[in-house]
Amino acid sequence: METEKPKYILLEKTKSLYTMLQPHLDQFPKTAKFTLRARIENTLLDVIKALITQNYAHTDDERKKYVLEAIANAHLLRVLLQQAIIFRYIPYTHGQEIFGLTNQITAIATARYKNLAGEKNEIPPEQDICEMQAIPTQTNEIPAAKNEAISK
Repeated sequence: METEKPKYILLEKTKSLYTMLQPHLDQFPKTAKFTLRARIENTLLDVIKALITQNYAHTDDERKKYVLEAIANAHLLRVLLQQAIIFRYIPYTHGQEIFGLTNQITAIATARYKNLAGEKNEIPPEQDICEMQAIPTQTNEIPAAKNEAISK
């Protein structure tokens, strides 16, 4: 018997990412709690809001606008998460799983946008979209931004 895919797979994956990130966000130091952590949470909630809003849009043009907003916020979220890993607020080992899910969200949203635009596009297989891209390597060096802050 074939299992049914959830109707709102993109929204479900985004909510899964939020659930996965929550324990890590709680561990952020006080100095980053109201800056980087808040920005990550707000951006992720913006992605969720755009996805929910596009479900209630009446025309494909309106839907495209909200899906494009979700894609842009997903890319911003990726950059913010990279910074959290560089500063070691999120462990590098968990970053691979987080970026895999972020890649899936971006790829599915991009496929949705192309479908709304009338282009024939299928969601890429998971092995392609789960590849790590531009994840910082694990080093013992303190990032330059932290070095400057420490030396002041």
